[in-house]
Formats: sequence, structure tokens, C-alpha cells
Amino acid sequence: MPHLFTRPDDAPPHWYLERQVDRQTLARDASTTFPLVVLDGDPLQPLWYGWTYPEHDRWLDDLTDFYRPKFASGTLVFPDAYLVLTTTEETLKQRRAADKTRPRRNFERHLRLLLTQPRYFEQLARLLPGRVRLMDAASVDGTIAELDAWLPRLREGTDDALAVFDQIVEWLRTHPAPHV
Repeated sequence: MPHLFTRPDDAPPHWYLERQVDRQTLARDASTTFPLVVLDGDPLQPLWYGWTYPEHDRWLDDLTDFYRPKFASGTLVFPDAYLVLTTTEETLKQRRAADKTRPRRNFERHLRLLLTQPRYFEQLARLLPGRVRLMDAASVDGTIAELDAWLPRLREGTDDALAVFDQIVEWLRTHPAPHV
């Protein structure tokens, strides 16, 4: 089976967005067997990434046109929990210097996410109370302890996913991303 994100040469325009939906489908299927399924990523990553780095004027309309029907049909829902690990620019630079196993292309460009990603997830936390946690990842032991305290309190999400999606889209539309 090919890797989920191995892009074919002749990929259709929404190929990457479809893989984000597939990511959640795989997690949903796994949740019938396992008590906890963790995704290293966010099926709606194109929203906050596009907000940070808009490629064209219609980026949000294009993403809304793709995602909204998925939420309306129930194909896509918000995960039961979002854990967003945060740290400082200095810590990221130290980790990059110490890790020679990956090239980390666009590292400097992606530092801008330190400004935008927490704002997006803070707003999502307002819309999904108790299901979004921004956590300082400076210490492995501290992160594990905080997770141990948080995870047992999680409950399965029962939100109106389409309404939450519409609210986060409206927030993105009316709140420009902060700039460096």
C-alpha cells in the first residue's frame, strides 16, 4: 500500500485535501479497535496554514467549498481532542541544530507559525470547550505529566461540526493573520 502522502505525478487539484479527509477516516476506523488513536497532524491543517501563508485571494473560499460539504455529510468531524505542542523559537532552533537526520526545508519560513497557529487553536478552543489544549513542549516529563492529567477528562465530541466549521471560517475571514 502506498504511503498516504506520496503524491502521484498526475495528482488532481484536491489530492492533498482528500488525503486530509482520509487521515481522519483511518483514525475513525482505528478507534473501533483501539481506545486511543493519535493523529500527528490536523485534518484541517490547510485552513490554518492557508491563513498563515495565503496563496491567492480565494484561498479560504476554495477550502470552504471543499470542506463544508464534508462536514455537512458527516464525512468529516472535529477530533475529540486537539493537543497543540508549543515552544519558543530559540528551542526550535536548538532542536534543528541538534537534529541532523532531517533537512527541515523552509524552517525559517515556518517559524511564522509560532505567531499564527496558537491564535487559530485558541479560537478553536472557544468553539470546542475542553477539547483543545495548547501545551508547552519544553520538557518531555512535563508534557507527559500534563497529558496524564488532561486525557482522562476528555469526552467524545458532540458538537454541531458544520456550525463550528462555519464559525472558524468566519473567524479566519475577519481576523487577518499576524505578521512577523
